[in-house]
Amino acid sequence: MICPNCQRENRSTAKFCDECGCSLASAGDVRPDEAEPGENVAGRAASDEADARPSDDADAAAGAMAADDPTERAASEEREASAEASAAEEGAADADEAAEPGGGDAAKTSQLPNDLTPFVPLKSREAAETGPKIDLSGIDECLVDSSYQPPKNAWRTGDTMELPPLEGAQTSRPREFRADNDKPQKRRVSIAAIVFGCLVIALGIGAFSTYSLEMWGGKIVPDVVGKTQTDAEYLLGEKSFSVQVNEVPSDETQGIVLSMVPSAGGRVDADMSVVINVSVPRIVPDVVQDQRDVAVTRLQESGITSVVFEAERSSEHPGTVLAVDPKPGVQVSGVEEVTLTLAEPYTVPDVAGMKSEEAVRAIEEAGYVATITYDTKDAEENDVVLSSKPDEGETLDPGSSVELVVSMSRSATLVDITEEFLQDLKDSKEPLHATNNGMSYLIESIDSVSFDHDETTAFEITASDPAATDTNAVSRVKGTITWDPTNYVVSIDVES
Repeated sequence: MICPNCQRENRSTAKFCDECGCSLASAGDVRPDEAEPGENVAGRAASDEADARPSDDADAAAGAMAADDPTERAASEEREASAEASAAEEGAADADEAAEPGGGDAAKTSQLPNDLTPFVPLKSREAAETGPKIDLSGIDECLVDSSYQPPKNAWRTGDTMELPPLEGAQTSRPREFRADNDKPQKRRVSIAAIVFGCLVIALGIGAFSTYSLEMWGGKIVPDVVGKTQTDAEYLLGEKSFSVQVNEVPSDETQGIVLSMVPSAGGRVDADMSVVINVSVPRIVPDVVQDQRDVAVTRLQESGITSVVFEAERSSEHPGTVLAVDPKPGVQVSGVEEVTLTLAEPYTVPDVAGMKSEEAVRAIEEAGYVATITYDTKDAEENDVVLSSKPDEGETLDPGSSVELVVSMSRSATLVDITEEFLQDLKDSKEPLHATNNGMSYLIESIDSVSFDHDETTAFEITASDPAATDTNAVSRVKGTITWDPTNYVVSIDVES
């Protein structure tokens, strides 16, 4: 929309000029030089002539400005009366012109009852091209005071302008006009905010990208579990990590990484050391001649936890490992047992209550030599070990002699040796010679043997006379045998 006063280009929906504040209501009318073909030229001329007159709004404005002066008020009333008469005459002329074709629209446009702004005549295309030409003739007739100066354009300072109300006319809400000098500043602020936001976003993207590329904030520890030791050291070396290898006995394949510290996926400093636990086989260490505790610790360090022990008498220090099974250097699994043979000192075994023959065998198995001493005092059982010298449990060098004290009941001993004596005569077919009558007896069977008193035993046998011709003639013979302390026969007496 072009302002008819200053020729400024305005918005198509604007009602007032942004530059001078002039009303744009009449700018939408058809200009005289742009009339359509067939429009009445006389009607346009009449319309232009009517537009050239000062409007009632201008008179109203001038009247309002001089309302406070009585002289001016009287002059103003006189002018208004003459203006009304002139308007009546012009209205009649306009009515005639409006009746002609093409002349009615312009007349209606120029005489709108609600248009309160001063009328500005439309300019021809030639005037618009050469510049504004304002006709100020006759304006002195509308002014009360010729020295009156109109107020400065308030809209040029960014303020608003309020027109004085017109008497007798319908007032409208005051319109405000604001200069355009704030728009470029807002635009500059918005652009700065956008640039700052873009810069922040770019910095964030750059920081994230460099962090993802591990250019700062440490390195991500790669996962090397399950890889060989060589591959693990290579991957960690690429990240500038130092590698510390720790061998762990395992049933897994030798040289495989079992675990790592710190764990994979973490982010740590590049100069940090990474510990990898590499599997190695379980090998039985050589622990012979080690003490028991030291041997067990070395076996555990080799991954061997199942250990059993055996004892063997030895002159070595007690607890010394004498042998290992399996032998040192053999690879074993985690569930396989390893047997340690430990040295224990030579001690006298406990043989009390054993028969003399059984006790002698136990003493010899313990590495000693057994000697027997008999005790006949108050002995109820015969041939039982009463004690040993040294006593049981005492440490004694191997090959030493151990004395066994064996009980010997004289009655039982004499009965035993009597039975043995008679059995030998029977087996050898030698006759039993009686010392009291000089007779000889061939023993056919031994019927009974018993202790009689002191060193004497009684016997009863079935015997025959070796000199008799009838071999079937036998008889029962009773007698006694007397023994000396060394178990030799002193005499044999037969009852007659």
